[in-house]
Amino acid sequence: MLDRPEPLKPHETKALVRSIIAAGTVHFSPHAAERIAERSLVGSDVLNVLRAGQQKGFEWKEGTCRYQIGTPHIVVVILFESETELVVVTVWRIER
Repeated sequence: MLDRPEPLKPHETKALVRSIIAAGTVHFSPHAAERIAERSLVGSDVLNVLRAGQQKGFEWKEGTCRYQIGTPHIVVVILFESETELVVVTVWRIER
């Protein structure tokens, strides 16, 4: 649980994601791991999207705020467990 109210503003989301990647823990849900494999991606692809992507939106689901972070090609959905942990919930490619 975060020490601040959600949803976060896009610049807050980006700063927290980068902080967690640098010094925290990134978990992949079983669903995300399956989707990553199905879509011929690897963990570093997801981390690159989290580093470089922009917040595309958020939604409340099952009592948690889930953030969509994406590039023109890939979207990653995450939730924050704490100020030092995030969970990758799912991943998809944007088909053109």
